[in-house]
Amino acid sequence: MMSAPSCLADADDTANVLAALSILGRDVNIEPMLAAFEKDEHFITYQGERNASFSANCNVLLCLLRSPKRRMYTSQVAKSVKFLESLWKQGKTQDKWVSKAFERLGHPLTRSRTRHRTTR
Repeated sequence: MMSAPSCLADADDTANVLAALSILGRDVNIEPMLAAFEKDEHFITYQGERNASFSANCNVLLCLLRSPKRRMYTSQVAKSVKFLESLWKQGKTQDKWVSKAFERLGHPLTRSRTRHRTTR
């Protein structure tokens, strides 16, 4: 994972750049992002992070979903969705980086939470 001198690479910017390049038709390799930021239950924003970021996990999920090779990453997509939905159900969408981070995913999580409420 490359970063500018004296700058720390992070999942937010990495995922956003890879997604943008993918949308523009560039062939991108997201494996280095996964190697750097994937953990057992979620994605970290940067090495040494103590508390997972809702918005960073949203950005990683969107990057994965925008990849033309998204079928290769079903386990990572499922991991992201499970982590984000868990935070959503707990009302923990306030993010250390972005206020109202849940708006990044908007409708998919809103539908999920609505289903959760109606099935109880």
